[in-house]
Amino acid sequence: MPKIFAYGTLNLHEVQDWLWNEEKQGRVKQLNDYRLNSYPSGIYYITKEFGETVAGKVYDISQEQLERTDAYEGKAYERETVTIDGEIVNVYIQRSIKEDESQNNA
Repeated sequence: MPKIFAYGTLNLHEVQDWLWNEEKQGRVKQLNDYRLNSYPSGIYYITKEFGETVAGKVYDISQEQLERTDAYEGKAYERETVTIDGEIVNVYIQRSIKEDESQNNA
């Protein structure tokens, strides 16, 4: 069963109802070495940042729900896998920020 780490709108019950057709009870977790950022418009994204942590929740979802979440996050976010407390978890990283960071590290 896929797992996702949510740090923004995916934690909202109304989004879960609409997207997954059910409310999920997530497990409170922290994603290490990432930082939560936001634009003035209120859109959240995370960036790799050693020593920082992002609070969120891990949800168990079906493969179909994962595919719906991919579509919801759209082209702006890319799904990656990370390890949180020994679990392999999917997380959405904003694509343009990720690409900008990789160019800066080249």
